[in-house]
Amino acid sequence: MVSQAAAPFSLAILQRVCTSYRLELFRRLAARPELRVRLFLGDDLPDSKVRSTGDFGDFDVVKLPTSWFGVG
Repeated sequence: MVSQAAAPFSLAILQRVCTSYRLELFRRLAARPELRVRLFLGDDLPDSKVRSTGDFGDFDVVKLPTSWFGVG
């Protein structure tokens, strides 16, 4: 009987921003052969210290356009 390898499971991770300590966890997930991981990010928060890490290396990252809405 011929065994066929199952296609990897796709995992989309949605993050407003991705700090360096989170990226390590996502890299560990992406290293698993049964997973295909893609990280979707928004823009950094303006006038804030909340920022994504500057170095994603070869990690599969998609930057999404961000809209800002004032409330109040």
